[in-house]
Amino acid sequence: MRIMFESGHVDGTYADGLLHIWISYEDAEVGQTVLDEVTFSVPADFHSHNDSVAAALMTLAGERFDEVEFNFPISSRCAELLQSHYEGVTVGPVDPSLEPRQRGRRAGLSFSGGVDSTAAWLVMNRAFDGDFVVITSAYGGHFAFEERGYGRYHRDVTCVTNLRARHWDREGRFNCAAPLLYADYLDLATLSTGHTIAHPGTNLGSLRHGGPQLWTRQDAVVQAGGLDELHVMRGIATPGVAKIFMTLGPERIEAALEGSDYPGQRKRYTKELIFRELYADAGLPIPAYLQNTPFPTQPITFGAVPELDYRLLFLIRRGNIDEALRLCPGLAQIDIEPLQKMALNFLGRYCTNLVELLPLQTRIKVMDTFHECDIYPYDERDWHEVGLVQDFFNAINHGQVAIET
Repeated sequence: MRIMFESGHVDGTYADGLLHIWISYEDAEVGQTVLDEVTFSVPADFHSHNDSVAAALMTLAGERFDEVEFNFPISSRCAELLQSHYEGVTVGPVDPSLEPRQRGRRAGLSFSGGVDSTAAWLVMNRAFDGDFVVITSAYGGHFAFEERGYGRYHRDVTCVTNLRARHWDREGRFNCAAPLLYADYLDLATLSTGHTIAHPGTNLGSLRHGGPQLWTRQDAVVQAGGLDELHVMRGIATPGVAKIFMTLGPERIEAALEGSDYPGQRKRYTKELIFRELYADAGLPIPAYLQNTPFPTQPITFGAVPELDYRLLFLIRRGNIDEALRLCPGLAQIDIEPLQKMALNFLGRYCTNLVELLPLQTRIKVMDTFHECDIYPYDERDWHEVGLVQDFFNAINHGQVAIET
């Protein structure tokens, strides 16, 4: 199936303050051409490299279409990177004489205002001494709650876009669209997100066996637009994220929770639980906003969503089995005794292999920040237990739950 993107950046006029992207594709199910339009708010002097625009639009198309055409040429390097990531997809037109987009000078953060991206902001504020660019994608509609988080921070760019309202958030890494579009305008060299070790796609299995980190192939999404991805948060899980707040910004927790999801959603409630536990550990009174929080109506399926699995493991580690069962009634059908025998200390530590993906000077500052927050590297026991936990989830997914410890 073929899709055509026509980008208004070719003309370079933004009288209405918007970059217009006109879309047309053949819908085989209905047997007709579908027309659509996605917009991004931009300043009058906005400019962008063709490669960055193409990389941004590919985050909307993903692998849904086998042929993607733009109304502008892209460099050979951009095409190669896009086609290496989006397997089986042909992109073009390609102009071999076109210079690829060159890296700029500044570090950028894709900032939603939620818990993970605010923790990334706290870490980068230390690692870069406050010298980094903040880009927010303002989706509005159902996602208007995010403004309760990001609205309290300085943003270099707040890009209002209808891409989620138009349902172009179903494929690819759409959260990278706005940062890619603004890469030249903001002189970006790198892009960071709040993605943690539990983000879908991260798989420690390859590292356990001495292989490469397979999810880094996703870096091609932004590399095609002339950016490098800076994995500031990828080495830690939610308990580590919570430690960062407790040390560097406890006053920022409430807004970050408000910007992460609606009350009573699993994502938000499980994070609230972890913060409550850390306040109790510190011998501090539980803040009012963490008390009597609405309980999720949707149960958790153990082994289905990695980030929720990590938070259930945290409860199991703490011996809070009743709360874990309330959240995940299916746990009653699983023998979790092997998990209860583990220390599970890795939940609050960082994976050295992932932190080592950072450039040396940045890595040193990030590690110093982690250590300040009582987050230390995996030891041999941690790696052993990571393997046991992965085997446990593999057994669940194959209808077997017995593992050897």
